[in-house]
Amino acid sequence: MAAILTVIGSVVCLISLFAIVFPRRLLKAARSITITTPLRFIAFVVRILLGIIITLVAGSTKFPQTLQIIGILLIVSGVAVLLVGNARIQSLMDWFLRRGLDSIRAGGVAGFIFGGFLIYAAV
Repeated sequence: MAAILTVIGSVVCLISLFAIVFPRRLLKAARSITITTPLRFIAFVVRILLGIIITLVAGSTKFPQTLQIIGILLIVSGVAVLLVGNARIQSLMDWFLRRGLDSIRAGGVAGFIFGGFLIYAAV
């Protein structure tokens, strides 16, 4: 079961590494996205699934309580995505993108640390 967490952590690290190395490309791609209801639903499903997986796998890791909390937070954030409207999420995304390349890199670093933590907790 912990192998699943290693895969998730690796994917998070790879995406985060892309954000650190190629922030302009990510910024350009993100600016072309318009938040729609189907996109919000996909974000909901992904967060719920990740939250459930992390919560279920937590018991077989080095940090079970921490990962259970992270899993629950992912589930709650998934529900929040459904409750918040498209316009609000779009304005939040636009606000973050206006912060520039350093914010994208900082998010990439945070994501890389999180992905590394997931891998470390699973191994």
